[in-house]
Amino acid sequence: TRAIPTLFLLRALVGLLDFLERLHHTPYSLQEQEYFGVLWNDIKPEHIFWSPARGRFNLIDWGNAQPLGADGTSRDRRFSLVNDYQQIIQSLGPLVAEANPGLYANLEWPEEGSPASIYSQGILQLKEQLNFFLVQELSQMRTAQEQEDQLLSETQFDQSQFQRLETLHQDLCRCR
Repeated sequence: TRAIPTLFLLRALVGLLDFLERLHHTPYSLQEQEYFGVLWNDIKPEHIFWSPARGRFNLIDWGNAQPLGADGTSRDRRFSLVNDYQQIIQSLGPLVAEANPGLYANLEWPEEGSPASIYSQGILQLKEQLNFFLVQELSQMRTAQEQEDQLLSETQFDQSQFQRLETLHQDLCRCR
């Protein structure tokens, strides 16, 4: 796996977790049956594709998806929201660790916990960490962009300004 820029990875993970929250808790009707959400039940990096033309992800392989009852379990009660939460931690953790070890360490990626606490002690804490670091990254980017704007607005350019501009561009495009 190649290195994935921190900002891109943070946005992707926040977006995926937000999408799964909506998926898990959006009621719908199908064939006169009422459901309270959908369990994807096959979360892994191979099923998540980035579409640069559309600027969004495509999620594939919904063959294991299950409609959810009001209690967050499948009709046959073999699957629950816990399955998706465990898959997020088990399959995306190694991807983040390989693609951006610094971010992985900063996030304190959750270990697999008990089914009873995987959401509260795993997913919720991960979401908080992701959002914290996303705000930090966006702030750093804005600061670098403001410095770039100021530098480019100067009428006289010398070698030191070109070097400063190069450093700013590296900051804007960094892959930590």
